[in-house]
Amino acid sequence: MKTDIIPFDPDYADETVAMWRESKERAIGQKEKHSVENHLYFCLGSTKLIWHL
Repeated sequence: MKTDIIPFDPDYADETVAMWRESKERAIGQKEKHSVENHLYFCLGSTKLIWHL
């Protein structure tokens, strides 16, 4: 399988954060303690690249 690193498109930030939060809750049964705004800041402020499989 080939893996490429591509620039993160901020248009997908809301969708990405929702996926992270739901995935974590399903995986470990724990509600997220950080706010959606905090996750959006992380996603938009510090993440420049995202793995694309």
